[in-house]
Amino acid sequence: MFVLLLVLCLSCTSAISVSAASIDTDYDEFISKASHSSRVDFYKDRITSQINRKDLNGYKPQIFLNEFNNLTEDEQESFVSYISNSDLLLEMLNSLFNTNNHVELANGDIVISNSQTLDNGEKAVENRAAMQYRIGTATRSISILGLKVFEYSGEIRYNHNGSAVKGISHANIWISANWMPFVSFSWDNESTYGIGATVAHHIKYCTWSFVHESLGLTYGSHQIEITGSVSNRTTFSVR
Repeated sequence: MFVLLLVLCLSCTSAISVSAASIDTDYDEFISKASHSSRVDFYKDRITSQINRKDLNGYKPQIFLNEFNNLTEDEQESFVSYISNSDLLLEMLNSLFNTNNHVELANGDIVISNSQTLDNGEKAVENRAAMQYRIGTATRSISILGLKVFEYSGEIRYNHNGSAVKGISHANIWISANWMPFVSFSWDNESTYGIGATVAHHIKYCTWSFVHESLGLTYGSHQIEITGSVSNRTTFSVR
């Protein structure tokens, strides 16, 4: 369910995001830049500042910065204009809800895509008393000019006997990429269930916020779910 609210302040923060007050300050500083090149430099500085941070859990800002630097000057300016456009940011976040596996915005410069996989290797499947052990993984991502700027990832490990789920050994959903400096994300409740049923479920809730140029501080929420079934099928959805 998509929620759009206007608020004066937001207290939620996370280890991989910045506070609402900081977002407001960053956005104000960014839009004060008179030229496109100044805004590109500001964005590069923001990415560079994350290179030595130890709380990013596998994020690779240096690799992303290298990829960004490989874009042409015009592409860098277009990229930064996209991630700082309030209406477009809202459309990108809203498009994560789209059930299509491939959605294009800005004449194809922005792509929202899905992927799901099921590990069929020897480590994932054991024919012991007809029990099968499966690992389902999935992502939902936003790419701009070929560079991944945001991604939800999910994994669920479960076993079944062909008719019912017998166990869920691990399940998680996380943000595996976030190079949108003007959007903050924080996690809320989660649940895992499905033992005895035909589908194993893991659901997690994420709140996002950013400063909209005309609406002010704006926030909403995503319900992200990954499933694995006795028919060996993985699904991943954002609602």
